[in-house]
Amino acid sequence: MIRFLSWLSAVFWIFLGLAFMLRMRQMLDGVAFTSPDGLTGVTAIFAGLHVGIGTIILVLCLNRLYLLGVFVSACAASGLAIVRLFGMVVDHAFTASQLRDLVPEVLGLFIVVALIPRLKNELRLPSRASAEQTKKS
Repeated sequence: MIRFLSWLSAVFWIFLGLAFMLRMRQMLDGVAFTSPDGLTGVTAIFAGLHVGIGTIILVLCLNRLYLLGVFVSACAASGLAIVRLFGMVVDHAFTASQLRDLVPEVLGLFIVVALIPRLKNELRLPSRASAEQTKKS
């Protein structure tokens, strides 16, 4: 059941992100960012997801899963980079501020690619140990 919920959660968040990326103008039609409704919605999306990602990383660090914490952080930055680049192209927003924000986000993408082999290796080791422990029991 947990495996199913995990996959379902991943698909949900990815598709929600893609919906925001591809349909942002339609979703925001009629919403004024200076109105309480608009500000609350934007704050929930931006601040809420950032706090959520930070909380996940904190929990991983508290459990000494540092590599996984860096991986989650780098994945979040990679997602920001991909969507920012998409927006820059679609909205013709090649501005200094967008390029400034894109640089550290792209770094996250490089970190993800660099960490994948090590992460695969480290995640395989605990599963092997638990499988061996189960055989001994």
